[in-house]
Amino acid sequence: MNLPTPPAPPPGSRQPVSTDLSGSVIYTESEADSNPGRRIVRVTNSRNGKVLADSCKVANSAAARSVGLLNRSSLQHGEGLLIRPCKGVHTFFMRFAIDVLFLDSEGRVLRVYHAMRPWRLSKVVWRSAQVIELPAGTARETDTREGDSLVLED
Repeated sequence: MNLPTPPAPPPGSRQPVSTDLSGSVIYTESEADSNPGRRIVRVTNSRNGKVLADSCKVANSAAARSVGLLNRSSLQHGEGLLIRPCKGVHTFFMRFAIDVLFLDSEGRVLRVYHAMRPWRLSKVVWRSAQVIELPAGTARETDTREGDSLVLED
């Protein structure tokens, strides 16, 4: 079976390795992890105007979602990780506690886990479309609660 040749990528982008049977372009995991395509967003609570994260990385590839915060020894104030899609998280092998905010596709907070410690498993939040992981204490410091809407800005 002859597979279609992937289109040429724009200059400066990562190179495709091959295509799968559906014709989708496949990249190696190392290229996906090193790709600066994980954009950074600023996360603000629209109810009170407080900033939850100035530098929240977006993990929207399978490789980025699977690594998550596992390679980190801590999260600094103002940092975070936005995981999408996501309906549940774990903190296995992590070295620090995090606040976990489950959001629907509109950015409304569905559930908050305060200071989720390592080696824990969240419940599945079926309506969740994305999760924001923040330094422990951030949700309380910013008075972020279920029902709030968060704004994600580039």
